[in-house]
Amino acid sequence: EGAEWSQVDLADFVRGCTDGYRDLYSGRRLDVSVPDRPVSRRCAPDLLAQALDKLVDNAMSLSGTADSVVVLLEAGDGHIDLAVRNTGTRLPQELQDRLFDSLVSLRARRGESPHLGLGLYIVRLVTAAHGGEVSARNLPGEQGVEFRIRLSA
Repeated sequence: EGAEWSQVDLADFVRGCTDGYRDLYSGRRLDVSVPDRPVSRRCAPDLLAQALDKLVDNAMSLSGTADSVVVLLEAGDGHIDLAVRNTGTRLPQELQDRLFDSLVSLRARRGESPHLGLGLYIVRLVTAAHGGEVSARNLPGEQGVEFRIRLSA
């Protein structure tokens, strides 16, 4: 509720965030795809950055050094999509309907160190605050996973 809202060019926003991720995840393949034109929307940039941080961290931690992560911004007819894709992993079928719930973690199922499972829940809350929807899906042909935030334009 206390977030500051402003009109933001999401293309510049995504490019800036991705530059920061490249520094943070040096040695990892991280690509960005944004329109060549401005994509303006009123948003809470700090919250949206937090959601994107969670999605990129999720993609990096659930894929290996040989895998790629792509951050995409797509502007369609009446909507703006912000997506993060990664190769190397698949979503388990049994978690598909609960991924964005509190205390659900993909990492715990992989035998790694304990993880609270709040990241995707925060993504859902930030997306809802922007009047949007969030989804996750396995990409066709074993290509990996995509997490997508859809906002109205």
